[in-house]
Amino acid sequence: MKEINTERCLLREWKKSDIHELEKIFCSAEIGYMAGFKVKKANEVTNILDIFIRDSKKTLWAISNKGNDKAMGWIEVHDFEGDKSVQEIGYCLEKGYWGNGIMKEVVIGVIEEIKKCGKVERLICSHFDFNNQSKRVIEKCGFTYWKHEDSKKYYFYDI
Repeated sequence: MKEINTERCLLREWKKSDIHELEKIFCSAEIGYMAGFKVKKANEVTNILDIFIRDSKKTLWAISNKGNDKAMGWIEVHDFEGDKSVQEIGYCLEKGYWGNGIMKEVVIGVIEEIKKCGKVERLICSHFDFNNQSKRVIEKCGFTYWKHEDSKKYYFYDI
């Protein structure tokens, strides 16, 4: 997996030293609610980090602060409904970094990298009905509304 640099962030592989930052995310009820995951206990996060380390070899980046290399969240790209020409982007950011344009910067950085590969025709991104922060990120990154399904709104971006 290639590292991606943006103005303020480095998208990189996960490492064992990211455990405390990942705990902040997975142990937060507010972040879990917005992202659609159940809050975890600190001891459960170790297993998640192991999975993230494995998956960061392929499709999952840690979003780290260039200033101190602390993980702030993640962004992932994977096949959408088994179609390699259509990829879905998902992301999560620790609450202390919300509202600073970081996620927009990161999503645009990933889109630019995907454009270079030339294999993807369309990107998909979604948010839960109540997650207006993600809605704004998706719209600011140039995605177009597509459909509403199972309490989620889906958007597309043609490459």
